[in-house]
Amino acid sequence: MSWSLNPQVVIDNEEAATPSLNARLKAARQLADLGIKIGFHFHPLLNFDRAVQEYEALGKQMAVSFQPHEIALVSFGTLSFTKSQLKTVRQKVRHSQLLKTTFVPTGDQKWTYPEPIRLALYRAILTGMKNWIESIPHYLCMEPLTLWQQVFPALTHQTTAEFSADFNQRCFARLSGPS
Repeated sequence: MSWSLNPQVVIDNEEAATPSLNARLKAARQLADLGIKIGFHFHPLLNFDRAVQEYEALGKQMAVSFQPHEIALVSFGTLSFTKSQLKTVRQKVRHSQLLKTTFVPTGDQKWTYPEPIRLALYRAILTGMKNWIESIPHYLCMEPLTLWQQVFPALTHQTTAEFSADFNQRCFARLSGPS
């Protein structure tokens, strides 16, 4: 079982009619207490006023709320769109704070935040998690290896395929091993 997480300010402003952060964490805690491995998806990380502070605080909250052995995986990603999706969102979701940032093409038919913004968001949440994240299988969604290497300098993988295979193996081992 896994949950998508964002700071409460994002949930309030961008995730209408969804459970609160506390409700999500309470449900995760209940399953973890039963010995069920859980997962978290910090995806999409969003750029907004005070995003760095909010994501660092969320990372700290995770590190004190859950023990690494309770977690099967953690994934991270930022907002990305195809050009047609971006156009539709700009036309239909005018109240959103999401579109106040400039988006750049990624080379794979998508648009996302410029690399410095993505790096700042990843580093903020990981700063909050500090050493907690190191023993948990973790993954950057839809990011090139060069960005993974900036976010995780100790990374030894030479290709995204190597990283993905290692991630999958670590997740499977965690799910099939003892609680």
